[in-house]
Amino acid sequence: MARPKNFDKGIHDEAYLDPFQEGLLTSESLVNDFGRPIELLNGRWSFTVDPYDTCLRGDWWTERDRDARGAFFPLDYCFDSWELADVPSCFNLQKPEYFWYEGPAVYTREFICYEEAGRERVYLKVGAVNYEAFIFINRRFVGRHLGGSTPMFVDVTDFLNQELGNETNRVLIVANNDRKPTQLPMHNTDWFNYGGLYRDVGLIRLPKTFIDDTFLGLQKGSDFKKIDVEVSVDGPEQNGTATVKIPELGIFQSLEIKEGEHRARCRAGAVEPGQPEALRGGHLLWKRHADRKDRVPRNFHLRHRYPAQRQARQAQGNLLPRGERRRRQDHDRGGNPSAVRAEPIRISTTFTIGKDCWTRRKRTGSWPSMY
Repeated sequence: MARPKNFDKGIHDEAYLDPFQEGLLTSESLVNDFGRPIELLNGRWSFTVDPYDTCLRGDWWTERDRDARGAFFPLDYCFDSWELADVPSCFNLQKPEYFWYEGPAVYTREFICYEEAGRERVYLKVGAVNYEAFIFINRRFVGRHLGGSTPMFVDVTDFLNQELGNETNRVLIVANNDRKPTQLPMHNTDWFNYGGLYRDVGLIRLPKTFIDDTFLGLQKGSDFKKIDVEVSVDGPEQNGTATVKIPELGIFQSLEIKEGEHRARCRAGAVEPGQPEALRGGHLLWKRHADRKDRVPRNFHLRHRYPAQRQARQAQGNLLPRGERRRRQDHDRGGNPSAVRAEPIRISTTFTIGKDCWTRRKRTGSWPSMY
């Protein structure tokens, strides 16, 4: 069907989202950011609601101010004159007028990014956007994300201006909390989808080759003496050496990385030659005492968290059924009940799918066994 002469792409084109369908960000782009410094971009961002989705329809993100002949034409938007909104926050709570708003909203800000030796790659992390997000850097489309409760990571190294004298960059994010039949919640629902950038936004600098993902878990049938370790790297150097250090368990072991991955088993107290003598001998994963071999040290769970483990150990050494714990009365520490009573207790918990689960699924293609 031929388009009418007065056809205007920014008004009449209902396929305006098609160019953005290819850049979907999934769990494959996740980066383990635990313990890595992040340059936060939180603060006051320029903001506007966009009920007609004109930013995507009319290509606001290109900041184009000239026509095909090179002549200037007036723009019907100005980022610098928009109101300011807090990031992270929900835009429905910015003003009373936005409380019931559902639809697209546009966030944008400028930031400075300098080159840093040894940190050649830069990832943009957006903690969470409810529900759909379109991300642009310096007038270029970076990626799209679906889901309001999971983070998104994208390598923006090639999108940034980092040269001396040209370090200013602009990030623009369209957040859409509209309800659709193809996502959660659908049109008929019993909760409200509060929209916006409601978790931290920041930059993570990494070397050309970095540890992309790791997984540690107890080895089945090892009597709590061994752990399985999986390491994967991202970058041009796919072969090298990684080191696993868990001083509390006496583990100090080198792993040989081949073709970007390595899987190994480490034993508590397995210290390589040349390492400090203090690490030798080690401890079991559940540290034992001479008087009560089955006793767990005080605050053990507060100091050491193994997310995939939801089971406790019996005195005989086997595992309790999921959701149960045995408590044993112990007055050796001045009456402090570090472990109490012998009858099983049913514990009910509610949790949501988080980063650890997505990271595990990323490499294995399956959820952890606890799910």
